[in-house]
Amino acid sequence: MITVNITRSEATCWCPLCGIQNVTDTAEINECEHFEGLISMNEFVEGDKNGILNEAYEAAYNLQTFNEEFDGTDEEYREAYVEACKKHNVNPDQQNISAKDILESKLNDHYVLFYMGSWAPNPSEGIYLYNLQTAAEE
Repeated sequence: MITVNITRSEATCWCPLCGIQNVTDTAEINECEHFEGLISMNEFVEGDKNGILNEAYEAAYNLQTFNEEFDGTDEEYREAYVEACKKHNVNPDQQNISAKDILESKLNDHYVLFYMGSWAPNPSEGIYLYNLQTAAEE
């Protein structure tokens, strides 16, 4: 997967292939054949066309919850966590596994992910996912 990191406060995003503004400054979502959807503030999945984002979001949430429950003493629990991380091809020693990490480990270069975020005083982040290979091109 191709990842582009952008630091800015605007949530707007345009399709890199057809130029449609998929997310407007009023948070309206406009579909195009390439736009898979977005994850806003690592809390809300919007417009998830093929379930890819929701699957990654849930996997990251489950791994974070699993890791938070681990107190460092139960070896069987640690082994189960390591196996769960292997399933998603992420490093079990990494702190705060995110949906972005899951997507990066799962998707090929037919996908591009725009990771947009801004710093204080108005921190925000968003993941915008595009499929560069449409059905007509397959």
